[in-house]
Amino acid sequence: MPAITGRASTNIISFLILQLSLLFSETTGLNSQGASTAFAVRWIGEAQSFFLNRGPNSKGAIPTMSSQASRSARRYINLPGRPAGLPFSDAVLVADTLYLSGRIGIDPATGTAPPEIERELSILFEEFEAVLQQAGMTMDDLVTVQIFSPDVSLWQRFNAEYVKHFQREFPARAFLGSGPLLLGGRFEMMGTAVRKV
Repeated sequence: MPAITGRASTNIISFLILQLSLLFSETTGLNSQGASTAFAVRWIGEAQSFFLNRGPNSKGAIPTMSSQASRSARRYINLPGRPAGLPFSDAVLVADTLYLSGRIGIDPATGTAPPEIERELSILFEEFEAVLQQAGMTMDDLVTVQIFSPDVSLWQRFNAEYVKHFQREFPARAFLGSGPLLLGGRFEMMGTAVRKV
């Protein structure tokens, strides 16, 4: 029997998808109006996209539940020695993207921000980089950064330390005026990093 290729192959696949979708609609009650119809149309479109884009010579693996689950699996990162009972994680890693919580440069000996700005910044960046390292990343993997400060006149002093921690291009950033920060902090920094592949 000769191989079926080209337009004939596409037509046959489309016909089979249509038949399967009609059967699916009848057996699951999706032939009603409104949201059910929208769901059926979406299902048909996704099925067509998947099968028609694969083609007879496609080397791509068929997606499985396990591969999809691994892409959306979450890893919660917390630095050792952090206070117990905090209602947040230091960061959450989803696939290749790391979401870093807001961080203040807190002196572990006192539980508050140190009186010296340079010391506060040193602690802040040291711990921020430690969280990134737990995910196998560096400051150069950051794509966005937000800094909150009750005193925006400290912008230049923050920048003087900030620029020392990058080897490549800087991420997108916002330096935002805020109300008072917890524990006497002058800066709170959060960000999003994406692992280079």
